[in-house]
Amino acid sequence: MQNKPKNKKAVSGNRSGIKALFYSKKAGIATIAVLSAVIVALIVLLILDGTGILYGFDKGNNVSIPSPSCSDTTVYSEEGGIYEYMILDDGSIMISGCTADRSITALTIPSEINGLKVTALGNSSFFMMTWISSVTVPEGVTYIGSEAFAYCGVSTVSLPSSLMYIQNNAFLSCLYLSTVYYSGSTENWDNILIGIGNTNLQRNIITAELE
Repeated sequence: MQNKPKNKKAVSGNRSGIKALFYSKKAGIATIAVLSAVIVALIVLLILDGTGILYGFDKGNNVSIPSPSCSDTTVYSEEGGIYEYMILDDGSIMISGCTADRSITALTIPSEINGLKVTALGNSSFFMMTWISSVTVPEGVTYIGSEAFAYCGVSTVSLPSSLMYIQNNAFLSCLYLSTVYYSGSTENWDNILIGIGNTNLQRNIITAELE
């Protein structure tokens, strides 16, 4: 018996289907590779600052993250505000929280508490103080923690020349922030290690040279 000729169209169709599946899988793998690269890049950006230096490492100014000597929090009251603070290893103070009178719209953070110098403002220490329109950080403060002033209503901020480190999102969503006074030089400002999420701060800076 003579064999019937094979259906060339069916064979061709099967090959086309296999090819399409092959290229579809390749496209899927390529897409996953691109997405993985984007995720890795985002993680790197979160870890590094704009200069490619890891947070907490030296940038020519020997910055170190403040370390409390103990976990005890002490309360200090003065006119217009109640401050929570911790004593650091070097004997100076890190303010860890603040409850300010809502009638006070211009907040001046104390430079000393009970005879000890204030050198750091801890994470979320002034978080969501929406009624504050201006804040003055005193000379001697070297460190401002993550989200220290996040969601505050500040339009004006005064920063000291002693400042060395501003953590991620320290001024996150400060929508009214339009003026930032810095008592040091432009060169000194450029040496401050500034974390991500502080674009509004950097965009509105006025150094002592420009006043």
